[in-house]
Amino acid sequence: MGTRLKMAGSIETAITRYKEATKYNPNYAPAYFNLGVICSESARYVDALRYYNIAVERNSKYVEALCNIGVIYKNSGQLELAIQFYEKVGLQITAGCGVGESTAY
Repeated sequence: MGTRLKMAGSIETAITRYKEATKYNPNYAPAYFNLGVICSESARYVDALRYYNIAVERNSKYVEALCNIGVIYKNSGQLELAIQFYEKVGLQITAGCGVGESTAY
């Protein structure tokens, strides 16, 4: 429901629905992730990190949340932190080449 509302441009209502979902089920990681996405899209990166981290606390293998945390750190110049999160999801970092998947064939 929240995603449909967000896609329709009803951001505040989507936020309300996601927060309601976290009250109904505090362990529902996708609601926290989607709150993080909304915050990221609004350049509210501190809030986005908070929600992404909660999503990862609820599901330690939440690849999308881990990657988005890495992106925020990379974009803010905190490359060491970014690398830590990219490596958690199996991305390889190559000097001068940025982030990429394994080049083995």
